Amino acid sequence: MRRRTTEAKVPVDDLAAGIAEMDELLIRLCKGDSSLRAVVESENDIFSGLKAHINELADYIQETNDYSHEMAIGLSEDYEVLNRIAQGDFSARVTMGSGNEVVAKLGELINLEADTLTSTISRAQRAEEESRNSYQQLLDIVEFLPDATFVVDKEKRVIAWNRAIEKLTGLKKKELIGKGDYIYAIPFYGKPRPILIDLLDEDKIIDNHNYTVIKKEGRTLFTEAFVPSFRNGGSRYFWATASPLLDKNGKKVGAIESIRDITEYKQGEAQRLRLESRLHYARMIESFMIRLGHDMRTPLTPLTILLPLIRKQVADPDLLKLVDICCKSAVSMKKLADKAQLLGSLSTAIKTGELESVTLASLVELALADSADILAQKNISCQNVVDPDIVVNVIPDQIKETFANLISNAVHFSLENGVIRIDAKQQNGTVTVSVQDNGIGLHPGILEHIFDEFFKADESRHDLDAPGLGLPICKRIVRNHHGRIWAESPGLGKGTTIKFTINEKDDNSRLYVKEQ
Repeated sequence: MRRRTTEAKVPVDDLAAGIAEMDELLIRLCKGDSSLRAVVESENDIFSGLKAHINELADYIQETNDYSHEMAIGLSEDYEVLNRIAQGDFSARVTMGSGNEVVAKLGELINLEADTLTSTISRAQRAEEESRNSYQQLLDIVEFLPDATFVVDKEKRVIAWNRAIEKLTGLKKKELIGKGDYIYAIPFYGKPRPILIDLLDEDKIIDNHNYTVIKKEGRTLFTEAFVPSFRNGGSRYFWATASPLLDKNGKKVGAIESIRDITEYKQGEAQRLRLESRLHYARMIESFMIRLGHDMRTPLTPLTILLPLIRKQVADPDLLKLVDICCKSAVSMKKLADKAQLLGSLSTAIKTGELESVTLASLVELALADSADILAQKNISCQNVVDPDIVVNVIPDQIKETFANLISNAVHFSLENGVIRIDAKQQNGTVTVSVQDNGIGLHPGILEHIFDEFFKADESRHDLDAPGLGLPICKRIVRNHHGRIWAESPGLGKGTTIKFTINEKDDNSRLYVKEQ
């Protein structure tokens, strides 16, 4: 055991004072007063070593307090910044420059995460804005599409119902937007039911759902449907197409369907087929007429030549009457054959090079010269009051044939000593001709049929001189000259007027019947 030695003795009072001072220092230190410092008054102070340790401890406590204070301030600022960011203030940042390494590093991390979060949110906002703009663009495009169109989301709720489908169905978008359960089918079928847009999810369409046919190209469906009772009970034909709407990952987020009313097109197509059928039939008739006229002429030619010679050799009056009947029948048959062949030949369109410029009055005079015999038979006078200055661009022989047929028709239905008046007016290049008689007139129900082939009024049904082809020939000729022909009659016993135009400006070549 080491012996302790004391070089100098310390007075008791000094020792007590030193211990009291040390006690006070330690008490203050324990209470957190890190600012205290023990003062070493002399080198012989026996408490100098203890005071130095107390001062070192005070320094350490002071440094620890300063570090803790600085960290507390830094953490408080970081908490405030984090709280601001959590409340949506993404511009908040920690002020850098703290001497506390931990606080500085934490602030750096907070700012880094805030920058990342801001960038992410900005991208999301831009993506959301782009998505919102794209959605609005889609709605704008759909709204003004010419076809009736609607859009549904993935739950098949209506999210777009454009103007065209409002007009088609009579339902406003406010009545359907946000609604599902096949509500979009009600205007077409009167009840909720799957329609084309609902078949997009089917891998294989087995039931055609009353559609005429369903075609598929890729993921798009096409169909044509007949709706027997649409809105007001009328039947309509519709064409429709439906396609899915996909996101950027190819996931279905909705669907779109466009509908077009093709009723008029279908009716037009049916009308076209009917017209083609009629045209084919007309061409067959024309071919038959030409062939009939040709075939009838072959046996009739020797009859018309030989019968007059035979008549000269007949002395028996009764037999002579029979021969006269045969001669008259042969002549009538020849006329019928000639007219049938002429009617068939008029189906060919006129070429520009075939037209000639002639005065209309001269053609009337030529027709009157050819009709002199039949006019004389009934002592009928025919007045040609056509302006001699009217010039027409026509095929002369055809227009002369028209006048001859109209004169013959007027004579046939006129009484003895009747009057026929032929007149013409020219306006804006269109010539309107009228052939008027004061004969027996026509019943209103007959007016629309007199231009039909082989039509005869009851009074002349068995008359061989009226084969029923004169007016149809007139109709063909007039149509070939870009005109129209019609009949007017005040009624039975009040005469008839046949009118026709040449080179009518509206190029209307259809038959027109007018009653008075």
